[in-house]
Amino acid sequence: MKQPLSPIFKIVLSFAILIFPILFAWVTLKKGFTKTYKTVSFLWLAFYIVAIALAPSPDQETKAKAKAKELKILSISDFDYSMNELPAVSISIGEDINNYCGITLNRKDISTRGVSFKSKKNINRAISAECMWNKSHYIQSSKHPTEVSVTFSDVDTTMRTGSITLSLKLVNAKGYDTFFELNDTVNFYNDEMFDNLFFN
Repeated sequence: MKQPLSPIFKIVLSFAILIFPILFAWVTLKKGFTKTYKTVSFLWLAFYIVAIALAPSPDQETKAKAKAKELKILSISDFDYSMNELPAVSISIGEDINNYCGITLNRKDISTRGVSFKSKKNINRAISAECMWNKSHYIQSSKHPTEVSVTFSDVDTTMRTGSITLSLKLVNAKGYDTFFELNDTVNFYNDEMFDNLFFN
């Protein structure tokens, strides 16, 4: 006749299941364990597996952080450009020439005192936005829940520096079935960018 499992063994096994349920939960299938003990063990095993499956890998976290660090102003136009038959400026913000967003604004609306622009469903004609990201083209649309928000702040006319906060949600121009979202703040920090933005 088999001896019943000792309380000490069950306590030790409980800690083992808590720490590494994938290996030790199966032990409870042997005789001597109550139905409650088995149920709790396998519920914890299921939770553990789901948590591992949903957790981002270190590599994904590294890529996400790297992406945020690499986002920068690529260019601010210094040539004659117009939108709605008015002088305009085009700003490219992104990682590189393959992954970027282009924002176009009327020059008369830009101020060194700081200013914000917002547009939902392409209603505000004073701002235009599009993105090229991972070989896909994203645009504003009056028929989809797209939106763009651009804020100029921390403008220092002496140091000729400032920042642009960009938040947008654009729809894929091909198929209109996927969206691209971006929310970040980037800094412009040289005389050429400053002059192109405010004084051209």
